[in-house]
Amino acid sequence: YGYDSGAAAWVPIASMRAWQSFTPTWTGSVSNPVIGNGSLSGFYLQVGKTVRFRLIVTMGSTTTYGSGAWGLTLPIAPSDSQAVACVYVDSSASTRCAGTAWLTNGSGIFRMLPPTDAASAGISPTVPFTWANGDQLIISGTYETP
Repeated sequence: YGYDSGAAAWVPIASMRAWQSFTPTWTGSVSNPVIGNGSLSGFYLQVGKTVRFRLIVTMGSTTTYGSGAWGLTLPIAPSDSQAVACVYVDSSASTRCAGTAWLTNGSGIFRMLPPTDAASAGISPTVPFTWANGDQLIISGTYETP
């Protein structure tokens, strides 16, 4: 048995290591995107103060992209700012591009940065490409909670 702070109870260790699902909130710095018939899913595993997570945003034909740099919520707020990996998939061009997601204390994923974003403006409806049906944003990493 181990103490699960989220449940405030002693639980079997096996149940503490099960991935949990959550639905992240997707935002834009000017106006918010809407997932429409796409999908937005999140999964996480917390052991003590350590959280492992993965988010997958798959654009649908009715997805609208809002405006400004995008952000996503995390299941539990991180204790400090840090960076994790992300991948941008342009399905029409069969290309993938690696980037970095910037986690901020209390804000979740503040901004996702493509590799050539010297101004740190973040990904948006047309960066690093024009997002369309079937494209994906995949973010995963590990962080510490307060």
